[in-house]
Amino acid sequence: MRKQSEVDSVLRDDQMKRIKDLQDFIKKQATDITEFDEALVSRHIAKITVFKDHFTVYFKSGITIDIEA
Repeated sequence: MRKQSEVDSVLRDDQMKRIKDLQDFIKKQATDITEFDEALVSRHIAKITVFKDHFTVYFKSGITIDIEA
């Protein structure tokens, strides 16, 4: 149990670091994005799935967002 707790703690710390890195990167971005930003996409987005009525963005941090069309 102790070893599993340590593993869980390391995973949680890693996820928190990735979220903080994402937040820091977003804070540095201009508020008006008017064109495709390759660096932003490749650094943070794992995948985007397009459906008829919405699309889903999967971030590398594990967060997903559904956006209505």
